[in-house]
Amino acid sequence: LGFVVWDRYPGEYLILGHLVGIELHFFPKAGLDPATNDVGCFVRFASAAEARGLYDTWAATGIDADHLRPPEDTDYNLTEFALLDCDRNLLRIGGTINPPS
Repeated sequence: LGFVVWDRYPGEYLILGHLVGIELHFFPKAGLDPATNDVGCFVRFASAAEARGLYDTWAATGIDADHLRPPEDTDYNLTEFALLDCDRNLLRIGGTINPPS
């Protein structure tokens, strides 16, 4: 897919990046119980518009509100939404509201 390791904190956190500006953030969970799974990934776009565009695409497929949460603007300059897949993996997606010029 073209991702490379941008940063690694052994046993704590991993950040993969792509030349187009997408970042994938991962963290591990020892002793994972799928019934209470809170392991996830954060996908960061360069802009809030890109994140909202992906939300609109996924929402149009009919994913129910229990699995696809709508975008919200945060106090840390990101627009974020979340998808909970059928294995209870949390995928958070966001983009910068006011990117640096």
